[in-house]
Amino acid sequence: MRRPLDASLHTALNDPAFRGFADHMADNSFRQAVARILKLAADAPLALMCAEREPRHCHRAFIADALMLAGAEIALAVERAALESGSPDTVGTVGVFRVEPGAVNSVPFKAYLEIDLRDARLDTRAKALADIRAAAELACRKRGVTMEFEEINADPPASGDQKTIAIAEQVCAELGVPCRRMVSRAYHDSLFMARVCPTTMIFIPCRNGWSHRPEEFAEAAHIATGVEVLARTLARLAG
Repeated sequence: MRRPLDASLHTALNDPAFRGFADHMADNSFRQAVARILKLAADAPLALMCAEREPRHCHRAFIADALMLAGAEIALAVERAALESGSPDTVGTVGVFRVEPGAVNSVPFKAYLEIDLRDARLDTRAKALADIRAAAELACRKRGVTMEFEEINADPPASGDQKTIAIAEQVCAELGVPCRRMVSRAYHDSLFMARVCPTTMIFIPCRNGWSHRPEEFAEAAHIATGVEVLARTLARLAG
């Protein structure tokens, strides 16, 4: 099937998008050159012509959806794996979701995700990771996307020193400060210090429980209490 030459030129040269662009050209020779190119292309099979806008747009949407929707399914799989791991301490997030080349008018050819998965237990963390990987492979296979899965690092959880925790709790009781034991899911230096020396952490209340973000805020009184508990704990340990 071939498109008539005159109809092709008429349609392309009178397209509003083309005319608007051509009007900005100082030299009308640009439009004449495009007309010559289209004239050469008019004798080609219809399927090879770029003038067919709708099929091209459908193809663009298909490619973009294949990458973006596969990535979206993986992100949802992270949430599902964390909720269904069997541990109340499993948390996961997709902190990086980047498509390349990252231009609004370019068809994405690559999607890059970074997943952070944490837990106080290795067995449930391993189960969650396996579930995420299986879901990712399924999503990519279903949408015809090639996947590369790389584990960047896997650090084991660390427990606080029980003796130090007990002393801090005793200090809180003497000061009349309520306290409780908690699991810290943040990636603190104590995770690594615990490998070489007795380690524990003292936390104070923050507004809405927010930390590690611009909105973090703590009352001056809470900060002072935390400093006093820390000082007295260190004094007991040094004595």
